Amino acid sequence: MEQDFKKEKYWKYVEEFVTELKTAKYWLKNDGKPLPEWKLFETRSAARDAAGDAAGDAARDAAWNTAWSATWDAAKDAVGDAAVFARMLVCLDLNIEFKHLAHLNARMEVWRKGYGLYCEVDGVLYVYKVCL
Repeated sequence: MEQDFKKEKYWKYVEEFVTELKTAKYWLKNDGKPLPEWKLFETRSAARDAAGDAAGDAARDAAWNTAWSATWDAAKDAVGDAAVFARMLVCLDLNIEFKHLAHLNARMEVWRKGYGLYCEVDGVLYVYKVCL
């Protein structure tokens, strides 16, 4: 006999979120509309300046390795924020202070809008935009 499986509300939230992540086309492809409360900086200018000062194959290799490492760091940061966000979805029906939910949502909004989240200082999100 087949058992009737009723999904909990939180599980539906998590499924929707995972589906969003699987089909997302926006990771580090910014929408050009950063939120005004963010402190935004561009990664291109620093990379371009460093490349302008660098000379020779060794410098280009070092620049490539640094860029590759930064890309992996961004991916790990995005995955970490997504994991915490999914945990928050599981706990939505609990009595959690709104400020915590708003904080996690603000962090995910950075990634959803195609920016990277570098850090947070005193409640301000420091966000970067990748420019090629």
